[in-house]
Amino acid sequence: MPRESPIAQLLHSGLLVELDKAREAKAATPVTASHLAGEICLPSLAPRATLRPHHVRNVARASITAMTTLKWRGLASVIARMRHQNQSHGAAEAPDREALSQLVCTFALLRPFFFASRDRCLLTAFALSEFLSRYRVRAQCVIGVHARPFGAHCWLEHENFVLNDTVERVRRYAPILRV
Repeated sequence: MPRESPIAQLLHSGLLVELDKAREAKAATPVTASHLAGEICLPSLAPRATLRPHHVRNVARASITAMTTLKWRGLASVIARMRHQNQSHGAAEAPDREALSQLVCTFALLRPFFFASRDRCLLTAFALSEFLSRYRVRAQCVIGVHARPFGAHCWLEHENFVLNDTVERVRRYAPILRV
């Protein structure tokens, strides 16, 4: 069975519509950029992470889940899974910034053992989201774009903090989807 193309996945999920059907489409609701207060963990801070066996196991499981879901089920499944995780962790108490920083830095330290992140921002954000969900932490996935030249990027936010990128970089993109 041939795999659905990325454009077909976006059409199927309702994120894109065919030009002749655009008049029938619902109005686009702009996604607003949040006021970002800073970053939780920069790569330079990752070595301060405290590693435990459950961290390695959870990064491995999160990475495998993210890779297989993206490869075999597609973007619509990733979005649905992230929405479900955030709804199911709705009543969970938010961790303090230090605990969240430890988790994000731990992920940043272990991630290179499972996959390269270059040009794989969606995979990285989804894997980090999967990892954090194992500790009942809600994180919002943001997909943004910019024009001239066209570029797209994906990152995670928790409250007003960027988890896996810098504020300077993500501000270059206009958010088009928040999950």
